[in-house]
Amino acid sequence: MTDEKLEQILRQALAPKIDDSEIKIDRKVRRKKMKKEKKNTYRSFPTAAAIILAVLLIGGGSVYAAREYFGLLDFSSDTRVMIPEEAETLIEKDIDQVIEENSENTIINCSVREALCDREMIMIVYEVSAKEQGKYLFIPEDASADSDMSQWSNISGITAGEYAKQKGLSIMNIGGGITNRDELGIIESTMNFKSVTDDVMSVYVRCGKESNAKSLNVECVATVRALEAASVNDVLRKEMQFTLEDISQAVTSTYISKVEGADNPGYEIIDAKIIQTELGTYVDVHFVCENSRTEGMSFKFKSKDGRAIETIGGSGIIYNEDGSCSERYIMNKIDFKDGFIIEIYDYHTNETYETVNMTLK
Repeated sequence: MTDEKLEQILRQALAPKIDDSEIKIDRKVRRKKMKKEKKNTYRSFPTAAAIILAVLLIGGGSVYAAREYFGLLDFSSDTRVMIPEEAETLIEKDIDQVIEENSENTIINCSVREALCDREMIMIVYEVSAKEQGKYLFIPEDASADSDMSQWSNISGITAGEYAKQKGLSIMNIGGGITNRDELGIIESTMNFKSVTDDVMSVYVRCGKESNAKSLNVECVATVRALEAASVNDVLRKEMQFTLEDISQAVTSTYISKVEGADNPGYEIIDAKIIQTELGTYVDVHFVCENSRTEGMSFKFKSKDGRAIETIGGSGIIYNEDGSCSERYIMNKIDFKDGFIIEIYDYHTNETYETVNMTLK
């Protein structure tokens, strides 16, 4: 199935609450793992791990690590979104939630396992499990029969199709996400997946948001469809609803500078507002572009001593009514102290237009 066909099915399955441009599944980690595993798959003799896997498959045993579920902290290494120790106390568990079925034919159970938010971001993990065990192999929404199992589980060297065939399982794609995005002011989101067992999947969702409400009504949906489903009619849904309290503390600082010099291409950074919470660091860059020249333009961030600062998400450029522009960047928690550096560059050519020193106002 092509990416275009998959996204068409997703848009229809989650309609009408999710806009066409807002569906994003974080494929990078699993695809990198798949490429790495393919290099090691074809060998002239069986490895010990392959022999153990074959014995377990023949005997019907499990090769999954024994655990109840994957939580937010378990996804940190795969998603690059670190949860500082001071933010761990904000993680909500044993969540009071309402779960509804939209179809009598739904084959899954689901529930929100963990949730966390601050003023700028929401993270949740929900679990999808088969009502009837031993019949299905759950794989991520964007995976296929040719995808290596290592992309979402601790099983490697075998594709989902091969594994399902050996165990006599039907492959089902698992997906979903937060649906009341407009209400929450969600500006971007990513998803990731981890298998607990063949037919139990932990789904991670992270969203950047604009709503500053301290009490959030979160509506989300779990979806399941047979591999290579032809239309939205083949997608089954189950909805979950819960209230998430923002008990974080936010501190905002403003940094300023001017873009000067002969090489200035017409960009001026007005200011950058840094929002710090227990969970992360958020940078709102406010700038002006002459002749509205924003195609290909982006920002890189560095510490005062020139070390690159990684961003883990963002809003894209927002055009303000006064002619200026804004862009939100999400980072793992970092202390900018007395200043930092912004590089204005073209992400198509990687050409740096200007290096700007930002100092605390």
